[in-house]
Amino acid sequence: MQAVQEHSALMQNLNMELRVQDERQNHRYVNVHAKPILLEPGQYMWHGYLTDITEKKRMEEELQEKDFVLGNLLNTMEDVVYIADAKTFQVVSVSPSAETVYGIPLQHFYDDPLVFQKMVHPDDRPMVKNAIFELEKTGKIVYQYRVIGPDGSVKWLLDKVWLSEGLPGRGKLIQGLVVDITKIKNLENEIAHHAEFLQLLLDLASSFINIPVKYVDQAIMATLERVGAFVAADRSYIFSYDFKNNECSNTYEWCSDGISPEIDNLQNVPLDAIPHWVDTHMKGEAMIIEDVFALSPDDGVRQILEPQGVKSIITLPVFDRGALTGFIGFDSVKHYKLYTEREIQLLQFLSEIFINAQNRKMFENNLIESRKRFQSIYNNASLGLYRIDMKGTILIVNPALAEILGYDNPGELEGRHVAEMNIVDQSVLAVIQQKLSKNDLLAGYEGFWRNKNGEPIYIRESVRVTRDENGNPAYYDGAAEDITLRKKAENALVESEAKFRQLAENISDMIWLRDLINDEVIYYNPSLARFFGRPQESDNCRITCFLDQCLEEDRDRLSEYLTCEVTHEKHGDFVLLDVNNDPKWFRIDVYPVKDITGEVVRQVGIATDITSMIEAQEALRRSLEMEKKVGELKTRFVSMASHEFKTPLASIMMASETIQNFRSRFTDQDYDKYLERIKRNTTHLSSMINNVLNLSKMESGNMQITPERIAINEFIGKWFSGYQSNHPINHDIILELTENEVYINVDRQHLVHVMDNLFSNGMKYSPKNSKIEIGTTINSGNLAILVRDHGIGIPEKDRSTMFSPFFRASNSASVHGTGLGLSLVKQMVEQNGGRIWFDSVEGEGTVFYVEFPITNPE
Repeated sequence: MQAVQEHSALMQNLNMELRVQDERQNHRYVNVHAKPILLEPGQYMWHGYLTDITEKKRMEEELQEKDFVLGNLLNTMEDVVYIADAKTFQVVSVSPSAETVYGIPLQHFYDDPLVFQKMVHPDDRPMVKNAIFELEKTGKIVYQYRVIGPDGSVKWLLDKVWLSEGLPGRGKLIQGLVVDITKIKNLENEIAHHAEFLQLLLDLASSFINIPVKYVDQAIMATLERVGAFVAADRSYIFSYDFKNNECSNTYEWCSDGISPEIDNLQNVPLDAIPHWVDTHMKGEAMIIEDVFALSPDDGVRQILEPQGVKSIITLPVFDRGALTGFIGFDSVKHYKLYTEREIQLLQFLSEIFINAQNRKMFENNLIESRKRFQSIYNNASLGLYRIDMKGTILIVNPALAEILGYDNPGELEGRHVAEMNIVDQSVLAVIQQKLSKNDLLAGYEGFWRNKNGEPIYIRESVRVTRDENGNPAYYDGAAEDITLRKKAENALVESEAKFRQLAENISDMIWLRDLINDEVIYYNPSLARFFGRPQESDNCRITCFLDQCLEEDRDRLSEYLTCEVTHEKHGDFVLLDVNNDPKWFRIDVYPVKDITGEVVRQVGIATDITSMIEAQEALRRSLEMEKKVGELKTRFVSMASHEFKTPLASIMMASETIQNFRSRFTDQDYDKYLERIKRNTTHLSSMINNVLNLSKMESGNMQITPERIAINEFIGKWFSGYQSNHPINHDIILELTENEVYINVDRQHLVHVMDNLFSNGMKYSPKNSKIEIGTTINSGNLAILVRDHGIGIPEKDRSTMFSPFFRASNSASVHGTGLGLSLVKQMVEQNGGRIWFDSVEGEGTVFYVEFPITNPE
């Protein structure tokens, strides 16, 4: 009302806003327009109108509130919001966050319309320019680019831009939202790099699977190039240690463009020049030098690396079955580089791949040599040897068999069917197959074949069925001897004794003629005389001379074979001792000779030396078994090495890394704890390696044996005291030895190893505090040492292979072991003239027996 009075006094029009209440008591806003009219002095009348502006007021208040919220939002948000003139790029408005994102004062955006574009990374400026052109066409774009801040830092930005209409007469405006996506880009790059790293590992692992041996070196070089490029190294390489000559040499090297190779300059590098380097590798640790030039000028490592221009380096030791064999590494020449855990993992992965590849190369080369030796025996054997598949296709023949059949070379026979070649009648082949279906070996079968010209030849052959790993018949392996001449000789004997004598005098086989009525040998040829060392014209020769020269175990069989009534021809293989007591294999054929009445009155015998054929068959069998055994041992060894070596190596690595990472906090006790762990695991690895080497020496016969006379009760007492002082024993030990001292003649160290292994096995596979019994017994001039436990026992299915190398019982998975112990024990016992066996009940326990002959105490 005060305002109305003031305006009335001055006779001024009234124009003001008022808040009033309507009939419903709601507040409303009105705009009052009124004009004063003077009625008389001091008395006025107002004439005017009211306008309801409530809705306008509400909208103004909402707009103020939104402006307030928007201002707060722009001041607090990390993203940049801006508005600029579409023609001049003059900034109209930009949010405060621009200072943080771009790193320059906010005023610069208002002072310089092109400040945005000036900060764009040079490589991205063409793309930004094209984006502005695209904005003019489409009115809206989204693009990413980099900017370089005043401090040189690079950021990735996402810019969402659109055109909008400005105020009338002002033209179009550019409105934009800029988001800093640097962290997202870095994360994407890290993820992509990690994915590339994993793919690299996968590619490297797969590239060496089943690679031919001749390509191993090529694959190693390709791998060094790929990983060197991946980690941006200038050189990647492999060195081998030669501790015998106290030196190391560069064996493989890759260099990036512009980097000179150093492999020729890094041969026979003396280890005395780099003792710290070698010690670090001996500990299983990586050698990382971030700045070579920070080393002392007198440092041997710097003196080697500086001439190469190396600035930074990382090398990782390479171990093969626990032995340090070399190292693998990267050099940085062009730039300093901080190598990370990822490079260490990559080098470690590479070392395992390369060791496996080189070991496989060694194993396969050995296998190739073995096959060459077998092929040499096969090709040079005097007997005809062959392999035929179950369908009758000839797979392999040796030159001797090709010659027997009249062919120039084995290739004319191999790959063709027996029936197609008309070598053997189908009926004869069916008989042989029927006999082999009952027994896998058919020895001394005689029949006739046809040679290349269709002429019959008499053959004496032995055939064995070779089965595959599933026990199914796979091949027929056989040895054939051409007995055509002998057959003709036998026929001639029937026709004429004179012809028989003439032939017998000149044949290498031993031939005799026995008178059955008087039980006398009335004729024997010079070959027999020479073999038994008796005069040709001796009158005192009986058939028992064969019995005097045969093996004890064959005597009864040979006696029955030679002396029983002969009604039909007989054929058998026996071992006879010649005049020098050298054993020879003979095939003895006995034929009856009848008189005109049909009564058998004489016996003709022929003994053919088949030693070479038996040796060839045995060599073939041993070679095939050795090839199979090598494969099995390889598989077992890889399985054992990957499991048993991995655990101690991991423990050593973990202990080494712990010392390296926390040594500043360690006390002496901490150092002793982890060093003891490294020592314990290193000793365990050394023991496993020694077992492998000792087993190899034993099997090859190269292990030196020094037998000595040992008093067994005294030995066991001292041995147990020594073992007890060096190992914890958590069992109830019972010693039950013979009352009187007994002596045996064995290698003392071998006996210690045998007792250590059997006793430690007893403790390892039986529960704590259970009984373990050690005893001795005497039986038939032999001393038996027994070790009995009450542990898990040995399953029935595993007992036949318990002494095989690398084999472990199926119920021992929870207990660490290599499967070498019992195999080595068996070799030691047998090579010391003893034997070993065991009895076991699964779930109740096992008792091992070791038996040696008792020797004279003097």
